[in-house]
Amino acid sequence: MSESQIASDLQLAYRNTLFRVDGSPDPFTIRIGERSPEMDQLFDATGTRWATLITAYNPYSHQASPGQNEFQNGRLAHILTILSRKVVTANGEVPDGDWPAEPSLLAVGLAPADGRRLGAEFCQNAVVEFEIYKPARLALLR
Repeated sequence: MSESQIASDLQLAYRNTLFRVDGSPDPFTIRIGERSPEMDQLFDATGTRWATLITAYNPYSHQASPGQNEFQNGRLAHILTILSRKVVTANGEVPDGDWPAEPSLLAVGLAPADGRRLGAEFCQNAVVEFEIYKPARLALLR
């Protein structure tokens, strides 16, 4: 994708988001562009090499009602349990606090192409992709 339809300030907000994963035994934080030892341990434990962090909340970064967000994220969770080896809950938090924390799902074992397809299907601007032993990567979808 050569040029994104997503405003540069919104892209910057995505890149600065802290993703707090409800890991076991301990929660951990992921940042775009940084490698996560906890993710590598999760890959080793599940015998996988990819993961995608995705949400169905607030399509195209427009605030939706709590009921709509919960319904769509429930649909997404159901699909991810079928397509992934493991699904872990997470939250995306913008450090400056201008946007409420957004519930997300970490789909371990979900191939990048499937994560991008689901992100587009649930009207998301981006997803976060992971590959074993590599930094987290923001994948813009528009």
